[in-house]
Amino acid sequence: MIDRNALCPIIGRNVARFRVQKGLSQGALAQKVGLSRGQINRIEQGHDEPRAAALFSLADALDVDADDLRRFSATSEKISS
Repeated sequence: MIDRNALCPIIGRNVARFRVQKGLSQGALAQKVGLSRGQINRIEQGHDEPRAAALFSLADALDVDADDLRRFSATSEKISS
């Protein structure tokens, strides 16, 4: 099992990567999922771990599987938010 300190940055980088690919601002994504722009920013920075409902809402809004948001990839390492 991966610990929270390792998982949060992975989720954050993937949310940022998929958000940019979709051409969404943090504010637009926040509006789609019912979070604040600050919450999206904290998730993307790896400071906050989204709860299950938020993770699935993010995945739906980004048109990806929830597993894609927690999957480590070399591409996610190259994203700067």
